[in-house]
Amino acid sequence: MSTSLYQHLKNNYSFLRFLEHERVKEINISGDVIDLGAKSIAAPYYAFLPHSGDMNVIFCDIKPKVDNVQQVNLEKPLQIASDQFDHVLLFNVLEHVYNYQNLIEEIYRVLRSGGTAHVMAPFLWPYHGDPADFNRLTHVALYRLFVDQGFNQVKIYPIGMGAWTLIGSVLSSKIKPLWPKYVVLRFCIWMQNLENRIVGQKTNFSLAYYVEAQK
Repeated sequence: MSTSLYQHLKNNYSFLRFLEHERVKEINISGDVIDLGAKSIAAPYYAFLPHSGDMNVIFCDIKPKVDNVQQVNLEKPLQIASDQFDHVLLFNVLEHVYNYQNLIEEIYRVLRSGGTAHVMAPFLWPYHGDPADFNRLTHVALYRLFVDQGFNQVKIYPIGMGAWTLIGSVLSSKIKPLWPKYVVLRFCIWMQNLENRIVGQKTNFSLAYYVEAQK
């Protein structure tokens, strides 16, 4: 699915959510999948996530609102047998888990050999309680967490790099009318591209990170 920045803003999504969906388009999943923290397939990223027809997804949430979602407490060991899944999805959830090291251990445990964890975590982003907000982990910290747990291959991808990207994200969150919000973001994107061409792309400003960790 291809949805423009303008359409995302019109649908009341943030600039970061647009950038995350652009990254999601590059993720391919199939087989047995557990989504830790999505209430259902109605989660917006499923409209952009490429997958094959044989995908079987189990949805989990701490406070399920529908019957087909399992209740889980990600602060504690998961009541799930080991080596069950080909993919684990954890999108915009890690920051809400205080005991996140336990969660990484559990993700490793429930993955099959060769399975992959897909994690998105905000970095330069405001506090947002759901029900609470605890963590902002750097790319170095995320890498160490997954490598130390025993994952064989760990790749970290910054999402929304650069000072102008950060400026655009902050300003757009303060502007309510659609067209001014869109114009400000387009200007900041243009400025970021110009800066990248002049001085090169810098990774010290990132709105979020995507982690791809293979067991």
